Amino acid sequence: MGCGVTCCHATRVQNTQHQISNSSPTIWFMERRSTRLKSQTHTASREDEEASGSDYEMLEDAPVLEKKKPQRKVQKRKKTEDTESNTDGKLPVKKVRGKRGMLKELFEMPLDILFEIFGQLEPIDLLHLARTTKDLRAILMKRSSISVWKSARSKINDLPSCPDDVSEPQYAELAFGRRCFCCQRNVSSNILSWELRMRICSKCVLNSEKFTTCYRPDCPYQLQRLLPSIEVNDKKGRPTTYYPTELIASWASEYANAGSGEGRTTWTATKIDERTEMVLHAKACARWIANVEAAQETEKAKAIEHRQAIILERIKKLGWADELTKMTQGEQDNLLTDPPIAKACRKDITVKVLDNLDDHLVDFMVRVKNRRVKEERKNLLKERVPLLDKVISNCGSTQPHDFMLPNIPDLFLHPLVKDIILNTPTTRTFTLEDLNVVTESFSDICLELKLKTEKKLFDYVVEACGSKQDFDPSTVLGLATTTFSCSSCRGVLRHPRVLVHTCARDGVHYSLRDTEDNDLRTIADMYERQFAWNSTGAIQYKPETYDTIADVVRMCGLDPTTTTAQAMDNANFIFECLDCNDVRRGRCTMAWTSVVSHQVEHSNTNGGASARPTLVLLKEEEAVRVRERLAEDRERKRSEHCSYGFRCGHCKETSSLFSLTDHVENVHGIAEPTDKDIVQVLDYDHTFAIFRLWPPRRKHKH
Repeated sequence: MGCGVTCCHATRVQNTQHQISNSSPTIWFMERRSTRLKSQTHTASREDEEASGSDYEMLEDAPVLEKKKPQRKVQKRKKTEDTESNTDGKLPVKKVRGKRGMLKELFEMPLDILFEIFGQLEPIDLLHLARTTKDLRAILMKRSSISVWKSARSKINDLPSCPDDVSEPQYAELAFGRRCFCCQRNVSSNILSWELRMRICSKCVLNSEKFTTCYRPDCPYQLQRLLPSIEVNDKKGRPTTYYPTELIASWASEYANAGSGEGRTTWTATKIDERTEMVLHAKACARWIANVEAAQETEKAKAIEHRQAIILERIKKLGWADELTKMTQGEQDNLLTDPPIAKACRKDITVKVLDNLDDHLVDFMVRVKNRRVKEERKNLLKERVPLLDKVISNCGSTQPHDFMLPNIPDLFLHPLVKDIILNTPTTRTFTLEDLNVVTESFSDICLELKLKTEKKLFDYVVEACGSKQDFDPSTVLGLATTTFSCSSCRGVLRHPRVLVHTCARDGVHYSLRDTEDNDLRTIADMYERQFAWNSTGAIQYKPETYDTIADVVRMCGLDPTTTTAQAMDNANFIFECLDCNDVRRGRCTMAWTSVVSHQVEHSNTNGGASARPTLVLLKEEEAVRVRERLAEDRERKRSEHCSYGFRCGHCKETSSLFSLTDHVENVHGIAEPTDKDIVQVLDYDHTFAIFRLWPPRRKHKH
């Protein structure tokens, strides 16, 4: 028989292989003789002697300590009428359950036919058969049955021949059995030592007196290196080498009895030859087991591949054939190694198994498709979105300085732009010409985006103030009371600066997980965390801000529901905070635009938002002095090198006022630049906190 026999048999070969030192010339194995045979008398005939099994010793014949079963209580049964009426004196026939007794006529066959049948079995089958009945044991353990054992062994490919120091049944038990030779227990894994001619469980190695970790040789060095050993982990998990005590004692005794000089030399040479032959045979057996295990793994892999092919065909029948073709090799490997699928492939695939897997397969393929679509869309955006940046740059260069350009996420979210980016066929290269429609209608698109953002701001105001005031959407953003705050930079923002504020578009302080839109997350990852306007929620409108500015407007004798921010700027009212008067620094004065930021600072210093500053409107003669000083401070700060709040009205370069003055003169040839040549950047705070007016107040009344 070919490799199939080997692979079929491979399941009977233990996978536990331990390191064994190449030593020990004498034959050492656990000899087992039947206690039943020893107790028999030798007066039987030759035929009886052959049937007794004295020719071969079986490994399982050693006495085994068995627990005594408790005796069952015999229950007395009443005689039935049928039993009592049985007058012929014959006992009733006992019915036999199942098929027991069906082999009773097997032994009436001629031995040559019986041996021909047994010869078709494998060694492990003969062992099991010999353990069934005494009659079968008597037949198989006779020396005349050696041909049956050899025939069975020949069916195992590449199995080394039976060595002279063991019988065929012993060799079969050594190669294919599962019993521990010490405790006689069937264990799933044990230590197989070909040199020691035994299988033993690790428990017996650790606890048995047949092994020792201390080896003091009493024989020549040439023989010491051939002493067999077993390496197992001790009770503390440390690898430890164990040596057979009986073999060590036997060698020491034989070496001592060999006399001296030539006798010991002859004994040593004989033992070395014996042990060398056993070591070579052990290595051959180890190679055979390794080959069997490799063949077994190959067969197992082929079976799993066949079952995986069945799973893939099932996925195709479920309607996912097209998705399978789009999966990468790594994704298919993940599919086949998925725990429920891998578990199903360990056994034969039945219709019931496939039916139970259907829901899991569909869920898995849905996840695969979603990941693929998401990745394809991400790659599409990475290819096409950069062209939007060019559109903004090209179109923005021709717009006036106060034109509010959208950022890339806002422009992408416009329905027209988004449709072109996502729905243009991928069969051709996407170019800037595909965005010609966007370029032509750029101004209209920007106006739509601006109105959309202003609608959001109006909703913030209405949501915060509730029923306090009926706001007109067309004028509310221009009111003095409409002032927004930024939770990121803690700035105070008015319209139109709030539309282009950096924190409303830049998510530097926010995680990409703060947005649920995968497209915007991809764009934010591409362009330094740019987000759609206020998608991070930094811009807020607070009711307490409305109340503060409304009080300030009323101090000026104006109506907060109609007074615009431009009107307050033109009037340029000056206020004083009585609570912040300092006898060493002076009185705390400020413009109306600085009241909100001062209130925030005052609240943080004096116990929270409930601590509002005490403000009064400064008299006109004192206000004139403050306005002059504030104007000086403003001009001084605008000229600082670190102040990048200005832009060239000709080339849109952004820098400080001082640098742009030289830039306009040197580059554009304008010696005396005007407000049209150098303009303020919208998103820049041009207000100033306070001015300390001298002399200070000695005291104030609340």
